[in-house]
Amino acid sequence: GQDKFVREMLKNKKNGFFIDIGCYQPITISNTYLLEIEDGWTGIGIDIMDHFEESNLKENNSSKHWADLRPNTKHIIADAVSIDYSALFKLHKVPSIVDYLSLDIEPPDATLKVLFKLPLDDYKFRVITFETDEYRDSNGRYREEKSREYLKTKGYKYIKTINQQDDFYIHPELV
Repeated sequence: GQDKFVREMLKNKKNGFFIDIGCYQPITISNTYLLEIEDGWTGIGIDIMDHFEESNLKENNSSKHWADLRPNTKHIIADAVSIDYSALFKLHKVPSIVDYLSLDIEPPDATLKVLFKLPLDDYKFRVITFETDEYRDSNGRYREEKSREYLKTKGYKYIKTINQQDDFYIHPELV
């Protein structure tokens, strides 16, 4: 339901821009597919898995590349924890105000590490969904508390949690 939350918060905005860190598959359980296909959004999808690239297509019973299925998403295969996000955002001319940031990496502690690496003083996000996986393990409550504290210091307002799994935020000055 992350995409539906984004649509609601941004009043069904067309032609927005997203960053989807931990994007996984291009269609199934995607937080940004609906935004791209139905609302004309573009963005960057980052994942360590390369199962929709040439070398893995047969293994996944697919004949489609990520670029065929999601033509408006720049698909980057990399370990999200090791990326220099300032350099990446500059390279891809990411706007200083991004409509939506989705953070959902496995293992869950990596999601918190990536949050702290993002250049949140230089880039603002209208809406953020952050997977805490609070229900999953003993670190879940820690991830939840640390991410909430940190995002609050950066001007974000916590809105709600779904399924002890995902926190939803907005930047009140931008929504």
